[in-house]
Amino acid sequence: MTASQRFLDLLEQHGYDFFTGVPCSLFDGVTRILDRNPKYGYVSAVREDSALGLAAGAYLGGRQPVVFMQNSGLGVSVNALVSLNQIYDIPALLVVSWRGRDGNDAPEHLIMGEMMEDFLRLLKIPYALFEPATLERDVDAQRHAATVTRAEAVARVADAMPPDWLTIVCNGMIGRELYTHADAPSRFYMIGSMGLASSIGLGLAIVQPARTIVVLDGDGNVLMNMGALGSVAAASPANFFHVVFDNHAHGSTGDQCTISDRVPIEKVAAAAGYRRTMRAHSAGELDHTLTKFFRETGPAMLLVEVERGNKPGIGRVEPSPAELTARFRLSAIG
Repeated sequence: MTASQRFLDLLEQHGYDFFTGVPCSLFDGVTRILDRNPKYGYVSAVREDSALGLAAGAYLGGRQPVVFMQNSGLGVSVNALVSLNQIYDIPALLVVSWRGRDGNDAPEHLIMGEMMEDFLRLLKIPYALFEPATLERDVDAQRHAATVTRAEAVARVADAMPPDWLTIVCNGMIGRELYTHADAPSRFYMIGSMGLASSIGLGLAIVQPARTIVVLDGDGNVLMNMGALGSVAAASPANFFHVVFDNHAHGSTGDQCTISDRVPIEKVAAAAGYRRTMRAHSAGELDHTLTKFFRETGPAMLLVEVERGNKPGIGRVEPSPAELTARFRLSAIG
């Protein structure tokens, strides 16, 4: 297998399924495969910024795009990058050749070659260098580059849920983040009883089958009561949706490590019998996944990879536990 084919196979394995761009001789082998094999649906763009527009449309339509370009094309693409991709939070993997690297190339490539990394940092574009010997690791690193804070992820999930959905929130920072962003009587914040959010949510889903039940959980909480995943799968409530915010740490007690970096929780849920499981690696992927996660039948799990760290100065949940119970029960039964 050629390095070019291996590279394209890795992109497909990581979920990329729309390809466009402007050719460069440095990745001629990749472009030839894309041109000759109709399965890739490669769209040859007239300019690099036009390729970004094509990729944005593909992303809005449900695809994960890749844009190929020479580094000179970054200059052409500045306006699209900052006024389209960045302000609308539309992701794309840019595969950019590094012409003029180390001052070795034709004169027209030397300036951009010298300033390329500074240029990417200026535009706040995360990047990785792809090398043949470490290609799989490099592609994986770039896939995971655009991470999201837990507070931001909680807010994005909350914004995707109608306020009347019944929501059980695990103890710790996740509850405080949801309460600060979008409190509602239909949201039950756990103060203690670590690990029991999914069990409480399952009991609620069983007795309220006509209501949508969402459990917001953390990796530490899930690991503390892993057997509950089997209970959820066995009961198989169609109205049960489990969102796990995973930072591989106990965020409320000082970011001590959990084992979720070695135990993929959504795969455990799938093995237990959850009907659907999904993972989001970045803010863009989270937004894309949320467009479909709640639309199909549960039980389903969405695992969201989030950064470690807590929002400075965040407040606590203010109602007393008894008040939380009273208002939630009223929301649940009317």
